[in-house]
Amino acid sequence: MIDSGADDCIFHAEVGEALGIDVRKGEEKSYSGIGFGELKGYRHTIEIEVGGLWVPCEVTFCYGMVREHPALPNMKQGLRYGILGQRGFFDKFKVIFDYVAEEIELRPRST
Repeated sequence: MIDSGADDCIFHAEVGEALGIDVRKGEEKSYSGIGFGELKGYRHTIEIEVGGLWVPCEVTFCYGMVREHPALPNMKQGLRYGILGQRGFFDKFKVIFDYVAEEIELRPRST
């Protein structure tokens, strides 16, 4: 999900593990606002492909992105997918949203 309000790119830790990354070796970072309570993650630099272009991207891989509500055991909340945020994505691309046409255009920023 492209999220212009998110400071960072955040993916499930399981994605990092599937990529062969030792997730817990990254720089530790905490978040709130995703699910219930605080969420701990580990930052790594990976390369992502967007429109055939590979770019380095800082990503925080987090465990427990979907968790049970502390008071309602049958209710789960959180993020079931990753977020592409300001640092790591929006700083690499010019992003144009056209709500009416339901289109998103990405243009690489020159480095």
